[in-house]
Amino acid sequence: MTTDAIAVGAEALRKARESHRSRPDAPARGPRKNSPGSNGSGNSKPKASSADAVPADPHPPVDGLPECETCGGIRWVRVDVPVGHRQYGQLTRCPECGALAERKRRRAVYERKRQRIERYTQRVGRYGRQTFETFDRRTGEARTEHVREALEAALRFAEVHEGWLVLTGTKGTGKTHLASAICNYLENEPVPPEEKPLTMYVTAPDLLDLLRSGYDDANDDHQELLELCRGVDVLIMDDLGVESSSSAWVREKLYSVLNYRYQAELPTVVVTNDRLDDLPARLRSRLSDDRLCKHVETVAPDYRQHNRSPGTIVY
Repeated sequence: MTTDAIAVGAEALRKARESHRSRPDAPARGPRKNSPGSNGSGNSKPKASSADAVPADPHPPVDGLPECETCGGIRWVRVDVPVGHRQYGQLTRCPECGALAERKRRRAVYERKRQRIERYTQRVGRYGRQTFETFDRRTGEARTEHVREALEAALRFAEVHEGWLVLTGTKGTGKTHLASAICNYLENEPVPPEEKPLTMYVTAPDLLDLLRSGYDDANDDHQELLELCRGVDVLIMDDLGVESSSSAWVREKLYSVLNYRYQAELPTVVVTNDRLDDLPARLRSRLSDDRLCKHVETVAPDYRQHNRSPGTIVY
């Protein structure tokens, strides 16, 4: 609120008081011994009410908020205290408008961050169609109990998005589908946008390519990407381990992202075709921490091979 806007509200309040006092039938105003929120001592905590709203401003502030019944659009109300209180006659921000403004601010922050995330997230084509409903549960197939266990773990993570979920195992067991399903679930929750967790889906190879290109071009993109990966509400990293042939600098940056989230215990999903024992020691120690991580190893036939040639299943 600018100084001019406050002055307008104060002037409107003064005129309203003078108009009220000039009425012949206006009762004399004395101390309110039992006014709302008062214990008679005049030392109670001030509060605002709709009865104390500042008279409506013919030129209300243009802030994008809807009309407010409490303050009439002024965004300020009188402090509800007895006469003689040190805050008597003072203005305070309307609590209803304050709550609306906070929701609006959070939504704007969410949208800005979401747009930044979309610059780097490469979920196109079938990724958007990979949901829990379209997941192949492999019902009736042999050696697929781990696939169903992974599905249950992914559903639990999507519902509470706490801790880490680590999916390991052979190719073609639905790990990437489950990772995408978690992302789609969180992005499509039926809640206001500003209450949704900001979710970022990246593959380790794509992330490392982006980091490398940003660093080589001497711009700040790689630093922004690192900050997003470290601080986003939910990070989903697929294909961890493919980067093993990358430079030491790139591998160190990847480790810094996961280590930061590990230390802060931020919700994270990690997908890899490697066994944990085959990962670098520093990563393995963090992904194996069962105090934070839920690890599910999926061992099942490659569903791609099964769909291509039902008579030949490679175990």
